[in-house]
Amino acid sequence: MLQYELDLQTGSTWDNYPSDPAFDGLPCLLTESGCFLVGPNHYTTRDSKNALLILYTLQGKGKLSYGGKTYALPPASLVFLDCRNWHDYRADSSEGWTYRFLHFDGDGVQFYKRQLENGFTVMRPQDTTQIDRYFAEIDRLAGDDSLMAVARRSNMVVSILWRLLEQHTAEVVSSVNLRTDMQTVREYIQSHLADDLSLEQLMSVVHLSKYHFVRLFKEQFGVTPGKYILRARIGAAKRLLVTTALPVYEVAAAVGFSDPASFYRAFREVEGTSPGSVRRESLLWEEPGLPDSNRPTDE
Repeated sequence: MLQYELDLQTGSTWDNYPSDPAFDGLPCLLTESGCFLVGPNHYTTRDSKNALLILYTLQGKGKLSYGGKTYALPPASLVFLDCRNWHDYRADSSEGWTYRFLHFDGDGVQFYKRQLENGFTVMRPQDTTQIDRYFAEIDRLAGDDSLMAVARRSNMVVSILWRLLEQHTAEVVSSVNLRTDMQTVREYIQSHLADDLSLEQLMSVVHLSKYHFVRLFKEQFGVTPGKYILRARIGAAKRLLVTTALPVYEVAAAVGFSDPASFYRAFREVEGTSPGSVRRESLLWEEPGLPDSNRPTDE
């Protein structure tokens, strides 16, 4: 069963890769990859596709139904699923949704499938720099079907799966001693970085008094709510800086800063450098052939 409406916007990419007996024995074989910039009507409902899938949200918000549950897909979220099982993913924002995807399969990724589908969750690492590099390398190799390029793409997919497993394992360990109400607050923060995250708003999510909320938050996370939110916002900003060409002031707004000046101060406080320096040093902006018009300026 397959139903869909792409609603693709300008700038979307979609690459398909050939199957060849010469590639037998690789840990996995990448069959499709791309980056979709979609409108609010985008959706795919499907089962019985012989492939595994990684979805990685860059901007906007998506929604996934899988395994009898529904999950929000905010920026910086990653999910891994088996397309042989029924699933539905779609844009969940009037502004649309931008996401990367990888379709692949192979004997070498079955271990990751078992581990990652055990207690399925949406993973939201605060720092996705290395994952961005893996995706950028896959993009760089698009159109090259030489044996070395195919092997390199296979290696990049396995590297992403390893990072997902690392994140999944860390979340399982951290959740063992994390109260349910604090897990709810953590998920709310990650899904609402551009919104009001005042202490009062966070308290209302779990219906705790100010005294108990602040005490529990610091006990569970080791920092105050304000410092935790700041780090989460700067982590999301780093991802936008290295994966998009958004002007810095738009990056600031997307992660909840009302003006660029406060964003620059906060960014330097957390990272010890400027947003422009992080962008220039990222692999994305070092790719040969990138038009100068797409290279963002520092400030």
